[in-house]
Amino acid sequence: MTHATPIPVAIFGKDPKIARSVCEKLLPDFEPIHVCLDLPTALRELPPLFAASSTNSTSPPPPASGLGTNAYTLDPAKHRAKVPQAVFFGGKFSDDEYHAIVDAVKRAVAAAATSTTASTSTSPFTAAEPSTTAGHLLGTSGAATGAGGSSVGAAAAEKPRTVHFIKVQKRDVLAAGSFGPNPDVICKVFRKKMAAAVDKAEREVQSERERQHLY
Repeated sequence: MTHATPIPVAIFGKDPKIARSVCEKLLPDFEPIHVCLDLPTALRELPPLFAASSTNSTSPPPPASGLGTNAYTLDPAKHRAKVPQAVFFGGKFSDDEYHAIVDAVKRAVAAAATSTTASTSTSPFTAAEPSTTAGHLLGTSGAATGAGGSSVGAAAAEKPRTVHFIKVQKRDVLAAGSFGPNPDVICKVFRKKMAAAVDKAEREVQSERERQHLY
């Protein structure tokens, strides 16, 4: 699963050493832009990060962990304004922590979509963000509108973008042949699960298009 443009992702894990290694080994397919090492930090940093626009001038919140490319947002030469398209969970997370982060991110994404719809509906010329390699893989695409605003563009703005939540648990690592937290194995499992999630999203988008065509 190699792409010309790395897919930006956020990571929630509790071992900074493993997280650092995973960040390195996910390249070049994925760009880990933000790493959180505990729940309070994740709930504080991830929602505004996912609610951000990749075209605005506001710097995303730098990770308290110091890990990920957002750690360099204070350096103009290394500025990043990328919005992650997935959250990778790895390393001793609980079900409650997983659901808390998922719920917080989904609320932020939904609120951002509502805000986008409200702002674009007041302009006679609107355009969705251009599609990227990563966006195409995740079943999203850019759409421009002309004078008066297209209903297609409005519909795209109203629908929250897809975010994948990929978790790697101890049993996944064991099943992949490792008896401990091996970063190579963790990344292998991440890639496999992400590919499955992307494939599922693409099938759902295609099914929806076919359903709309029928009606």
